[in-house]
Amino acid sequence: MMRFCTATLIALFAAFCGPLVGSAAASGVAPPTVSGWLPPVAGSQLTASPFLSTDTIQWETCDASGTLIAPVGSPSQTYTPTSNDVNGYLCAVELAAGVQDGESDPEGPVGAGPTLSAAGASLTEGQTISVTPGQWGAATIDDVWYDCPTGGTGCQLSSEQPTTGAAYVVTSADVGSSIEVQETATAPGEPISSAFTAPTGTVTATLPQNMTAPEVEGTAQVGSTLTATPGSWTIQPTSYRWQWRRCAAGGCTAIQGANSQTYVPVAADIGDTLDVLVTPVAYGVTGPAYPSDPTNPVTGVSSSPPPTSPPPSTVVPVSSLHTAAVGRLTATMRWTFRYSPAYTQIAALSVQGPALGATIATSCTGKGCPFAVRRIKVRGLKRCRSKHTGHCRAPRQVNLEQQFRGHDLHVGSRVTVIISRHLDIGKYYRFVVRRRRAPSVKISCVAPGSTVPGKNCTGL
Repeated sequence: MMRFCTATLIALFAAFCGPLVGSAAASGVAPPTVSGWLPPVAGSQLTASPFLSTDTIQWETCDASGTLIAPVGSPSQTYTPTSNDVNGYLCAVELAAGVQDGESDPEGPVGAGPTLSAAGASLTEGQTISVTPGQWGAATIDDVWYDCPTGGTGCQLSSEQPTTGAAYVVTSADVGSSIEVQETATAPGEPISSAFTAPTGTVTATLPQNMTAPEVEGTAQVGSTLTATPGSWTIQPTSYRWQWRRCAAGGCTAIQGANSQTYVPVAADIGDTLDVLVTPVAYGVTGPAYPSDPTNPVTGVSSSPPPTSPPPSTVVPVSSLHTAAVGRLTATMRWTFRYSPAYTQIAALSVQGPALGATIATSCTGKGCPFAVRRIKVRGLKRCRSKHTGHCRAPRQVNLEQQFRGHDLHVGSRVTVIISRHLDIGKYYRFVVRRRRAPSVKISCVAPGSTVPGKNCTGL
């Protein structure tokens, strides 16, 4: 009631004696107070406190003298200036039941807030952006970078936080998000205030470019596993897609269903070469496919007994078989290797059909070798019926792999097997461990009493 009487008396006084100066005097209450960074900066929040707690606040644009121009936003005690308010002034108007009850002094001119060089623009991984600081005056500022989900909430600190004022390089961790910067200003006598920049567009991944071509490892033989390696890329893909192809003089044709990193050649591949198309995928973006070098023409399986399948292993298995007779000794060898990028394991190594009285000398040089030289003399079977047959039978095979079990032969290691017998031309096998491939194999003959391969024994 006192407020009504006071307002009525003031109104009557004004009618007879002329208007009083100032909105606070006109309403009979003190104007609302404004707090925040002053003069305001776009993006930083202002708060108005009404003189009467029951009153509301409506923010309006105004001129430097306080003349109101237009309301901005809905009634609220807080208001965050936007870029549309820059260089203008803002006033907080106190309302009682919708009627103006007071007006703050004009605050301004409103300064520009922090801005990103790529605000609203789409970005790609590796691109460089920067932030222009807001017009905070003589203040100390600090910038913090955020990744924000597109169209959502829950911004997270970026993995990269450059020094304030330094350029920011968009990384793979930003892919799929937009980027914002929160700038905080501090100055003596001013409250600590902060403002967010407008966000960038969504960051997309840069397409990886191939630097080292994909490769195919293994033996191009029916039943033998081939493994593709992706090569190297300018930006590491998050995944790969594989497509094996059969290639002949007319070009290459995709093999239906051959879409994994490994492929086992079949009879239809015999005589053709194989390659694999490797397609990089980076954060859902698919790059161009790159082909590997072709393999050798695919060969069929030897007619001799095939090698046994190696047990499951974390390294890639490859098997080979040699049966061609060289010289007079007709013994042959069978081997199965498992190789990884750095070492090779011998899963099977045996002499097939060794001759009685022959000597099998196995030597090993290099890192991982369990011995230097070991010799085995081929003797008859224990149950020998010589008095009935006149001779003893030799064992069907002599296994050598036990000598290497549990040992990893590193790149450059050599295993040599020489099968010899007095007055006979013998056999020579040399295996050299290679990186990321099956060991190389050299097969030759040795003259009687010699260990030098190929000397005085060829052509016989």
